[in-house]
Parts: sequence; C-alpha cells; structure tokens
Amino acid sequence: MVTNTVDMFFGQLGGGLQRRMMERVFRYVVSHQHSNSIKDFGMICMSSVSGCEEEALALYIPHCHAAIVESGSGRAHGDGSTEPRAAYASEAELLWLLRLCSHSIKRAGTAVLPHLAMIRDILDVTLLHEKKTVYKAAGKLLRNVLKTMTLIYPLEARSLNAENFERDPHAHWGERIRIEQVALEWHEPSEAEVVAAEKIIAAYIDKAASELGAENTTRERVWRALYVLRNVVRGAAFVLSAPEGESVDVATWRGQPPAWATSANEAGEAPDAVGASGTSAASAALGVPLDLVCDGNGGGRAAESQYTAVLSAGRPATPASLRTARKRIIDLTHSALATATAAREDDVKTCVLCTKVLALALHNYGAA
Repeated sequence: MVTNTVDMFFGQLGGGLQRRMMERVFRYVVSHQHSNSIKDFGMICMSSVSGCEEEALALYIPHCHAAIVESGSGRAHGDGSTEPRAAYASEAELLWLLRLCSHSIKRAGTAVLPHLAMIRDILDVTLLHEKKTVYKAAGKLLRNVLKTMTLIYPLEARSLNAENFERDPHAHWGERIRIEQVALEWHEPSEAEVVAAEKIIAAYIDKAASELGAENTTRERVWRALYVLRNVVRGAAFVLSAPEGESVDVATWRGQPPAWATSANEAGEAPDAVGASGTSAASAALGVPLDLVCDGNGGGRAAESQYTAVLSAGRPATPASLRTARKRIIDLTHSALATATAAREDDVKTCVLCTKVLALALHNYGAA
C-alpha cells in the first residue's frame, strides 16, 4: 500500500517539482533515522529518485560513502589501489545507510555508472561484515546494483507523457489514457552496463571463493559467502547464461511439444524441464530456461514478454566470463555443502541456504 501510494504521488509530479521534492526527502532521511520504518523510508527514497536519477545519486552515494568508508581509502580516492577501510558507524547506522543507498539506485539505470567506485567501496566494507544483519543488507545493495544495470524495466510510471507534466502537473491528475498512447522510457542494458556488471560479478564471486577456501572456515564465513553468491544470481540472473547442454527449439514448443513432454502430460505429470541445460540458441542468449518458458503458472508469459523486448532492443553480447559464472556459483555452492556436511552433519541452516542458492543458480533466469 505504501509503495503504490508513494510511487503514484512522485510519479505524477512535474520535473522541477519532483527534483525539489527529491532534495527535501534526501535532506530529511540523512538527518533523521527511523529504524522501525527503515523499509518504508527506503521505498520513499526509491520513488522520489525516479525521473531525476543523476541528481539524486550525486547526493545519496557520496553521503553514504563518506559515512561508511574511512576518508582517503578505497577506489574512489587516488589511483584506486587502496583497500577501503570501515569508518566508525553503529550497526543501526549501517543498516539505515545501506537501505538508502540500495533503494536510491534500484531503478537508476545508467546513472549508477559514475558512482560504481564508491558503491564497490561500500560493498567491500559491508558485504563480509561480522554482523549478519549488515551483510544481508549489503547483499541487497549488491543485488540492486546488478539489477539496475542488467534488467529491462520502465524508467517512469506516469499516466501521461512527460510534456504534460512540465506546466501545472496537477491539472492532469485523474485523466485517463490508453497505455499505447503513453511514450514510456525503458531501460535497456547497454554494453557499458553489461561490462561493469561483469567486473562486479567476477570480483564478488572471487570474494566468496576466498571465504570458502580460507583456513579454519567457520559457519559464519560460509554463510557470508553463500549470501554473496545468492545475491549475485538474483541480481544478474538475466545476463548469466545457462550451462551448456541439450538444445531444444523453444519456437516450436507451443505448436508441437517434444515426445517426452507429451507423454508426461498424458500421464498427468508436469513436463520435465530438461534441467537448466535444455535451451535453444535463442533462449540461451536470453537466459530463460525451458521450465520458465513452458510452465503454466505465468512464467511462460513473463519469459515471452522479456524475450520479445530483448529481441526488439538488440541485446548486447554476453561477455565470456558471464557464460561460466553460473557454473562457477554452482561449483562453489557444492563445495560449501560438502564442507557443511563433513564438519557439521547437523548444520541444517547451512544446508538449507546451499539448497536455496543451487535452486536460484539452476532455475532463476530473470524471467519472473
């Protein structure tokens, strides 16, 4: 309810008025901390940023960076070779700042690119933090920065075209219009965004691997590594290629399903998805597995709409490292599972977390 109301309010404001409101929201949230309403204020930040992303991130990201990362350290200073060091901040302050940072970039598109050095510093300081609440919040920041660069989504949700809001925007409130008459602006992943996402994915998969390969690995270190892998998959699922395997022509699926699927349906069983590897050349390029394209629970429609959008937009080629990232995540999760079962046979929480990561790696391709 809060999200829809706030989105509707900020979405109907004119450009100049919306920027002034965004600045007022920023001044308030950086001077007040409401730990009991942290999610609601995050939603307000996200909605207020829409339409003035560049100006908003120029305020939010430097503020969060200055409060979380020690001055003079990290990629954002000097030649970028200095490791970021944590500034003093309480757990509650970190959670508040991470929420502001995470939500301000959630639908920012290319506006996030100039701030990636600061965002990487923040992630390096918080992603492997000793407090679970902190590294989980940092994981959401990692997920959102990958999503905002790699997903296809509308950059605005106004009910009329932008020019109608430049003068007296309130005069158009309540007017009705057909969706095809609204010239929505869409975010489509650019080559620069995919390359930037590739670097972030490789860097944090390496960090997870280091945690899992460390001597005297503790359960907490395994958890931190698994949360990193989980959020990499959830954030970048749309650009992570499926593992190679048997090829099935998705284009002819609806007209004439393969024999194995027909026999399964006659027996009253759900069609097997041919694992995560059963994809055609087109679905492999898109990153949508057959179990999403062909199921009867809405996944097919979601996958089909993304497939159409990507084909019409001309999607950037998938970099080489992204073609193997999903397989590497699966291998690292298997390693964590082996460690958990060998050292602590009753470590149910770690086993459950490993199962969740494996399920995402095998079946989440950004279509739902």
